[in-house]
Amino acid sequence: ASEVAEAQRARMRAEAEAHWLFALGTLEEPAKRPTLVLVGGLPGTGKSTLARGLAAAANFTVIRSDEVRKELAGIPATQKGKGIYTPEWTGRTYLECLRRFGDIVRDGGRVIVDATFAHEPHRIAFLNRARELAIPAVSFVCRLDPGTVRERLQSRRDDVSDASWEVFEEMRDRWEELSPQTRRRTTDIDTTNANDAVRAAVGVLRGMELA
Repeated sequence: ASEVAEAQRARMRAEAEAHWLFALGTLEEPAKRPTLVLVGGLPGTGKSTLARGLAAAANFTVIRSDEVRKELAGIPATQKGKGIYTPEWTGRTYLECLRRFGDIVRDGGRVIVDATFAHEPHRIAFLNRARELAIPAVSFVCRLDPGTVRERLQSRRDDVSDASWEVFEEMRDRWEELSPQTRRRTTDIDTTNANDAVRAAVGVLRGMELA
């Protein structure tokens, strides 16, 4: 009986939380409405640059999966990570990003999650959590020609990401296409020019009255 009562209390808390966030989203001006933005794409396509620019332009907090992974591993951000790119580690990383996103949004914040999002279950998990919290969710996928990606990856120095050209090729082969559910919420962003990419993303948010 106590387990049933606790489950009922948890459900009531979740419902109250969702109602509060929905009301906040209705009352707040666009640039302050609790919102989830996923910034995904293959390594070297400019995800973090877009996330930083969008955060500055539209009042978001960025959760960067590369940083979260190394925090979980207990190593400095710029130290190469060994053994932390297994499916198990990746699963832990996305779960921690999901937890942090929930904490920030429950305080009325706006969140960008900067991660590859190569696998559909990870995308769906975040979109479903946003739905449970009754907040809008938007997904951007960064697109860039492979030649430029290769140049960018080869010129990286002291970056928290350990991605190389070989990692890009491996992830490209493993990339899962977006399901209809995810595609409806997703806009592809050409990241050839960083400023143009930020303007395009902000334009999408403004069109949804979220910036």
